[in-house]
Amino acid sequence: MQKELPDKSSKRVRNSIPALFPEIHCKPQYFHYRRIIETKTASQAFAALAHPARLEVFRALAWSSPEPIAAGQLAEQLAIPANTLSFHLKELSHTGLVTSQRAGRSILYTVSPGTVSALVDFFVGHCCQGRAELCDPKNTKPCC
Repeated sequence: MQKELPDKSSKRVRNSIPALFPEIHCKPQYFHYRRIIETKTASQAFAALAHPARLEVFRALAWSSPEPIAAGQLAEQLAIPANTLSFHLKELSHTGLVTSQRAGRSILYTVSPGTVSALVDFFVGHCCQGRAELCDPKNTKPCC
């Protein structure tokens, strides 16, 4: 006896295919969605920091942290044109590494300590077979 296929335009097609053909219906696969999201977020942050100018901007902001710096002052300090600095700050802001707040006519930028801490935890947490204490900078023993 041959099974009759439902009309393809019907909304029930998607729901009935597994019932009609259980032998070809795949079992659900389970993924660690949290880990994928963490990896994606971390890779975006590392990609943002991979650009030499953005890394210098980030380091300057980290040095002055927790005090925010005005974009103009940062451009002057790093000798970067204002429009170029604005682009790099936008990229760092999109990854959550940098936060901004308006103060009058200026925009003040600072490093987001929570994001930086999470990024360091992500990186160190995958070091030395999960034994993060071995990757402590104060530890002089090689970990790997």
